[in-house]
Amino acid sequence: MKRLSAFFILIGVIVRFRQYFHNKSLWLDEAMLALNIINRNYEQLLQTLDYQQMAPPAFLWVSKLAGSWQGYTEWGLRLWPFLASLLALLLLWQLLKSLSASAAEQLAVIVLFACSFRLSYYAGEFKQYSSDVFWVMLCLLLGLKADLLQSWRKAAAVLLAGAVGLWFSHPLIFVLAGIGFYQLWQWQLQRKPADLLPLAAVGGGWLMSLGIQYVFILAKDTNRAAMQDYWKEAFLPVPPHGKAELEAWLNIPQQLFYSTLGINSIGWLLIFIVLAGVILLWEQKRYWVMALLLPLPLIIVASVLKIYPFSSRLLLFLTPPTALLTGMGIVAIIKRLNHPALTLLLVLLVFIQPVALATLHIFKPIENEEIKPLLRYYEQNARADDVLYIYYGGGNAARYYETIGFAKLPGRVIYGNFDRNNPLRGIAQDVSQLPIAESRRIWVLFSHILNKEDLYTRELLGSYKEGKLMQKATGTELYLFE
Repeated sequence: MKRLSAFFILIGVIVRFRQYFHNKSLWLDEAMLALNIINRNYEQLLQTLDYQQMAPPAFLWVSKLAGSWQGYTEWGLRLWPFLASLLALLLLWQLLKSLSASAAEQLAVIVLFACSFRLSYYAGEFKQYSSDVFWVMLCLLLGLKADLLQSWRKAAAVLLAGAVGLWFSHPLIFVLAGIGFYQLWQWQLQRKPADLLPLAAVGGGWLMSLGIQYVFILAKDTNRAAMQDYWKEAFLPVPPHGKAELEAWLNIPQQLFYSTLGINSIGWLLIFIVLAGVILLWEQKRYWVMALLLPLPLIIVASVLKIYPFSSRLLLFLTPPTALLTGMGIVAIIKRLNHPALTLLLVLLVFIQPVALATLHIFKPIENEEIKPLLRYYEQNARADDVLYIYYGGGNAARYYETIGFAKLPGRVIYGNFDRNNPLRGIAQDVSQLPIAESRRIWVLFSHILNKEDLYTRELLGSYKEGKLMQKATGTELYLFE
């Protein structure tokens, strides 16, 4: 089984390399963060970011360093997320050995983690979520040690990892709480007064690091209210009113397993597998099992309090504990069942989707909004007196590529404005600025299209000029009206 585990580690490395070197276009979210990196110095990155962006300060600094080295290209901006994804994959093997996982448990966990398309996708994405996973993995590796409190060297290592990691990853605090709980339980078992000092030092160091960041950076960030409004649908409602709010609670398993392992449609089955596995693992491994479980209820409480959204990519950092509990739970159930047919069914239900998607994405990496070929096409075919209108969803990506010199956009460029209260009204105002009554050609570039607003825009322009689709790529379209 060790060779099979090594094979899936290799698969995980390959699919991450493939996603990174595919070099897909930066899309809306990435572009907004990239423009902050380009236009600000290191000190300014500690202040409230433009475009309602929020990211950990150390992540921004490392991205600034790597980006400036590579001319702020996609390669440089995505370098740390890519490296973090690879390092997390390698740390997983060490963590499994540290937890004394059997060969079968190692294989199950590695397959789930290495083949998660969510992890491989964010290996090639300029956002902090892949970095979150790395810091979680490192802190679990250093913190889930039964003898940690007997060694100042080990205590110092986990203190440093947590204190530094909090500047790279905001949700790391939930996992550190689980590790702290585990170490407190270890002290409770032995009750050695001398062990209280390193325990207090570790916990105090983490809280001091978080406190400094909160007082000097997070508390002053005026984007918090806007982000809270943006994610309002992702906060779990208490008490739930109506069918939609009740479904938000019922969808917690589905949301968790899709956001981490990339497995959908069997969320409740996986919850039962994890719970059954926890029961079977309880006698031998109850302490670190509880440490891995604790972040989930803490996040649910944080979501109810409207502190942290329970949604999508913001849950990616839970992938290490989710993979560990799911993989080991499955092995524990299989051993207890001792039934070949049920074993095969369970293996197929849980593993076939992530393995199939990992294989697919080696040959066909994931794309979002491929704006680069459309910008290049416009640059090569536009006239000096043409007008380019860029729908607001693609504006920041176009600005980014113009800033780094990827494409020079001839003619007059009009960037669309987003009217949050009435998007169609905002589009109508944008169109009123275009020379629709003149003979000049008008190009329209759509990217990150919301609510079929492209149809509305084309209808407005179509009443004045004849439109034709000139170029199309994943998530983007370029039209010419003349």
